[in-house]
Amino acid sequence: MCLICGQIHGAEPLIVRAHRQVLDIPPLRIEVTEHKVLDWVCSECHTLNQGQFPQDVNFNTQYGLRLVAINEQTLQAQNEFVYACLAGSGKLHWHFTLEPPV
Repeated sequence: MCLICGQIHGAEPLIVRAHRQVLDIPPLRIEVTEHKVLDWVCSECHTLNQGQFPQDVNFNTQYGLRLVAINEQTLQAQNEFVYACLAGSGKLHWHFTLEPPV
């Protein structure tokens, strides 16, 4: 509809005036891989055979390589932001608030 006279758009050609793009990453979801080790006693010689965890699984709960990499990148970006805010004056020029903007 025309902003001046109210005429409804008909057959007039449409003209692209500008483009805007928003880049984002898809929502992350945690992938949990559980490892179990099994023990068994040989029925022939009665030896206790004990399974082993994969070599890189050392704790009951630990972060995987991708999650560690994302965490490192986030920390680096935060550090760069703080350094940029501190540049020149020695004071931070930003603050966070939970109040909506007025």
